[in-house]
Parts: sequence; C-alpha cells; structure tokens
Amino acid sequence: MIQTKPLDKMPQSLPLNEPSYEKPLPDPISLGPKQRTPTSTSGERPLPALPTAAGPEVSLTSRPLPAEPKQTSRPLPIPGPKSPVETASPVRSPPRSPTKQSHEASNLLGDFFGPERTRKNYNVDAAELLMRRPNVAPTNIQTLGAQLFQFSADGKRLPVPAHHERTLFEREMYICSHTFKDGSGKKVTEVYFWVGDDVPLPTVDDASTFVSREARALGGKLIKLQQGKETPKFLQALGGIVIVQRGSGNKFDSLAPHMLCGRRYHGHIVFDEVDFTPASLCSGFPYVVTTSGKCYLWKGKGSGVDELSCARLIGMDFALSGEMEEIEDGHEPASFWDLFDASSKAVSADHWRLKPNYDKYCSRLFHSDAASKQQIVEISPFSQTDLQPTGIYILDAFFELYIIVGSRAQPHYASFHNALDFAQEYAILAAGMEDRPFVPFSTVVLEGIPRDMKSVFRKWRDAESPTVTNVNTSLKRGRSLRVVPLNQALQALSD
Repeated sequence: MIQTKPLDKMPQSLPLNEPSYEKPLPDPISLGPKQRTPTSTSGERPLPALPTAAGPEVSLTSRPLPAEPKQTSRPLPIPGPKSPVETASPVRSPPRSPTKQSHEASNLLGDFFGPERTRKNYNVDAAELLMRRPNVAPTNIQTLGAQLFQFSADGKRLPVPAHHERTLFEREMYICSHTFKDGSGKKVTEVYFWVGDDVPLPTVDDASTFVSREARALGGKLIKLQQGKETPKFLQALGGIVIVQRGSGNKFDSLAPHMLCGRRYHGHIVFDEVDFTPASLCSGFPYVVTTSGKCYLWKGKGSGVDELSCARLIGMDFALSGEMEEIEDGHEPASFWDLFDASSKAVSADHWRLKPNYDKYCSRLFHSDAASKQQIVEISPFSQTDLQPTGIYILDAFFELYIIVGSRAQPHYASFHNALDFAQEYAILAAGMEDRPFVPFSTVVLEGIPRDMKSVFRKWRDAESPTVTNVNTSLKRGRSLRVVPLNQALQALSD
C-alpha cells in the first residue's frame, strides 16, 4: 500500500546599541577511521562546531561509498557486535516497511504525468552541489551600534519598546540601522527593511518610497528582507536571538496562548511562532509554550545546547513569575497535554534525536528545471514561499530527502526524472562525504505533506501547500498523503 507517514550557559545577547562580538543510541557504523568524541556522562551535549563554507576535506577515493539502500523499514539501525579488526563498511538507510509495488507506483505517476513523457539528458554534478554548502557560520564582524524602528506606510518610524527589542511581528514593517566593523576593520553601515508575511503588498509599496530616503539619511546601504530570509548580519544587529510572532505589536496579548519553536539559523538562534497545538511539536527543536502567564519549555530530544539555553533565556521574559517548567520529550505529564484543546499527541520520526551529534546538520532546497542550463539549482535561504505548484523540488532534510511534486507540474516530466536521478546520487554521496549516520531515505511526495517535512521549514501553512491537497477524504488522518519511495519511482519510470 502507499506509505502513510505520519546554550548550558550561553552568554546573554547584548542589547541594541551596544557592541558585540562576534538516548542514547548506539554509535552508527563508522565510514572510516574518524573517532567521534563521546558524549558527556552528565547528559549535556557539547555545542556542535559550526560548519565552514568550504567543502569537506574528504577524498572521494579514500573510502567506499555506501550502496543504495534497500528502502524497506523505518527504525534506526542497531550495529552488531564489533569484530576484532573493524573495517569500513557501507552504511545503509534504516529498514522500512513495504509500500506499493512498482507497477502501482507506475500507475500513480502515469496518472499524474500522463502518457506523453519527454526526457532531456541529465547533466548534473551532484558532488559539486553537495560540497557547495551555504555558509551558516556567524559573520566575522564587530557590531558598533544598532537601532530598530517600526516603520509605517506613510514613512513614520517609531522606536521599538525595550521589551520588544528582539521581537518582530508578522503584520509590521521595521527599519534597522547597523554599524559594524568588517573582517578587515572597515567601518560599514547597513540599513535593513524587514517586512512581515502578513503585510499587504500595497502597504509595502507605499512604504518603499520612504525607505530609500531613510537609508540615505542614516548613511547606509539599503537591504530589503522578507520574513524567514533574514541575513546573519541583521540577526547579529538584533543581538543574535530573534523572535518572530504573529499579529502586531500594539495588539499583542502576553497572556494569550503562544508557542515558539527555536532553532539555529545562520549561526544565530531564531524563534518562530507556530500553531498552539501538539501537532506543531517536533522532536528536533525546543518549544517555549506560554499561556495565562505560565511558561513551559518542551525539550525535543534533538534540541541543541545553544537552542535550549536561548529558550530558557526568552522563557523568563514570558513567565510572570520568572520561572518556567521544563518538559522532557516523551515524558510529558498529563497537565502539559491539558494545555491544548486537542486529544492527539503527534509523534516525530526517531532520527531527530541524532541532530545535535552532527556538526554538518542543515537543510537545503534544490529546484529541478530541465530547461535551464544548470538543471538543478539551490535556493538559499529558502522558505515555503519558494515552493511553487508548478515546480519540482528536492529537499535535503539531512536524515531524509524529499522530491516534492507541485500540483501543476504535469508538463515537467523531464525535470521530475532529473530530480529522481539527482536525489539518488546525492543521497549516497552525502552519507560518505558528510559522515551522515545512514544514507538518507528518499521519498517522492505526490499528495499532501509529511509532518516531519513541515518541521524543516521555519514557517508552514497547509493552505499554501504546493502539492495536491485533498481535504475531502475518508482517511482517518483527515488528509490525503501519497508518497512513493525513490527506488520504486525509478523502477516505475524504467518499465
């Protein structure tokens, strides 16, 4: 059948206008002689080293690449007893339960793309794209001063209250001046114009005529930013910890229920408001849950030390008593679930607990376009708005790969076929070149969106899903989800 998928003390960030500087699971089978540093017996994991922009210093001929996995079961692999003389051996994806046979997958793909299918020669260097990782390390700059203002459509700017100096609201626009010394010691000023997702386009257009004037008055280069695509320098200007909340600042109710998801982003920590429901909880991240002046920190099994420390820091601002209760993922008391008006308790994939153990953990998005010269192009930074219904995309979620088929992508069969070829090659290379615990399991998403895939994005709205969505379904989940394992999709296309 079709698969139905379901800090610790980090220095507190400096306030604005002040300078700043920049369970246990068995060890997965090693791909080579590299030894991992053992985790602390105290239960705290060390802060992972930030990855560099340079490609991995790995010789492609120094060790064998793992074989393409037999995609048959879901649980993480458990290594067997070690022999006296260990040798590097291929790492395979966790086994997975069977799904549709290739002929049934062929029917699904045939119904979507139709009988007339044109192909173009696949000519992509997957290794080169894999090594061309975005630089997610903090910027090498020294902040000299920063000012944040709320900006209106008529060009008026209002100072942001001290208790909101690191908070941005989706219905607001902000202008921020940032003066810093770059790596060479040169003094630079940049002016950022940040726009929330819920600001109407006509309002943004009206404000744009005044923003350029403000940038000139502040003596800086104007840089326009959209919510979810902030630059590292902008995040540093706000102190390195940024909160994005729904609504507007003048109507914010601190006693109303709110839930913030924290994650590392461009070397800093961001917290984005998500739906106040257990379905929003993902084991890969910490969540700050507030209601009626009470504050809880739900600690996902895959939360990083820096993510947890920042969550504790901002949680104290939300708790009226200055204290908050910490909740362990998988050991929640009944009183915690009583906070939500829902009976279901969603469960995340088991691989999220491995996230803090891998320095190179990150997510990447690629667009497949057979008509372009590059054929496969990376989108960075990315958000849900980059997923168009007419496109074919490959999402690298580190532990999994998703080939996302837009609901109106029927004319792009060649791009789809290229995406399958790229995903197959990329997944095998990634396991060896980036020391991933196993070859990422690759899935073609034809209808609906897997829950763990949504968690890769800082913000996700089901109403804007790029895939076919069928809400009038008799399935118990209430939504249709159709996915096909990569190997079965390739087999179906070769028949």
